[in-house]
Amino acid sequence: MEIPTGLFKRLLARLESYISTSIELAKLKLVAAFSLAAANFLASAIVLFFASVFLIVFSVGVALWLGELLGKMYFGFFAVAGFYLLMAFILGIILKKRFRAGISNYLIKKLMK
Repeated sequence: MEIPTGLFKRLLARLESYISTSIELAKLKLVAAFSLAAANFLASAIVLFFASVFLIVFSVGVALWLGELLGKMYFGFFAVAGFYLLMAFILGIILKKRFRAGISNYLIKKLMK
């Protein structure tokens, strides 16, 4: 039994249309995932910037206050710097593996949506 050529041509045209639509859909999904990830990154960067500015100003204030209490201004700055060094050491040891895994999992979830 032969397949009519008209039917074969229509089937081929539909297959081509399906493939091009699937490719276009995949592109749009990729763009949507990337734009969502970029928007989340930008929002987080803005929050991080303002939190950093707050932390710097707050740290200077605490250092000046401690310096006044300790009698020498630089003692306050040394105390605040020592606190941050201690926190960095503790967080570096405790959260190193968790932080990497958390970031990886977050990015994978956002890109797979």
